[in-house]
Amino acid sequence: MRTTKLMRATENDDLLQSVLVAKRLELPLRDQYEHLKDIVLQRENEKMRKQKERAGAMKGQGNREGRRAPVDRNSGDRKAVGEGKSTGTKLKCFTCGGVGHMSRQCVSKRVDKIQTHPGCSDKNVGAETVEVVEMLGQRRRVIIDSGAVLSVMSTSAFEKLKSGCKNWKKEVEVLEEPTFTLLDASRSEMPVKEQIKVPMVVRGRKVGVVFQLVENEREVLLIGTNAFESIGVELKWKAER
Repeated sequence: MRTTKLMRATENDDLLQSVLVAKRLELPLRDQYEHLKDIVLQRENEKMRKQKERAGAMKGQGNREGRRAPVDRNSGDRKAVGEGKSTGTKLKCFTCGGVGHMSRQCVSKRVDKIQTHPGCSDKNVGAETVEVVEMLGQRRRVIIDSGAVLSVMSTSAFEKLKSGCKNWKKEVEVLEEPTFTLLDASRSEMPVKEQIKVPMVVRGRKVGVVFQLVENEREVLLIGTNAFESIGVELKWKAER
């Protein structure tokens, strides 16, 4: 649950999402949150550092061009810059214990509430749901994850699917070559081998889901928010009490 909240809190950062999705494929479930939280904190600290560098470069350029602010404003600017330098390295979050941000900025604190449709059993309520579906005439367990933007399938899972369906080439649609690359936690490239559209039956609904096929020996089948509408999953904000 905490891992999914962390993923949803960073969904506006495409690069960071790619890193987190790739890292989740490498880690057991119990270790995911702590590792992903460290990656997010490193990303936030890097953003702060780059912002300071840009601010310093713009200030230097302004001085060279002779653009100087009035005396009364200049003193305030110097004070603000001085405070940033003296306190920037001392910021500590009292929520997660991380350094470089305050509690009100902590991503682990952000909560997106999910409301499921009536009729869903209690055991399936949550940010991550395991569902049994039919793919290429075979029953498979897939993770439906509201914290993932893309749907991902490992090469190992795809090979097993193909071995159980002689006519898989007629069923699976190979889409255009991917124009992006996923990154793992060390920022090494992890190319998407193919984009494929696989037919499946989810609770009696026949749909086609687009998967990003990545090299991995583990059997990974994960459905992200890109396929929620087609499979009949809807996210809503809970009403304030």
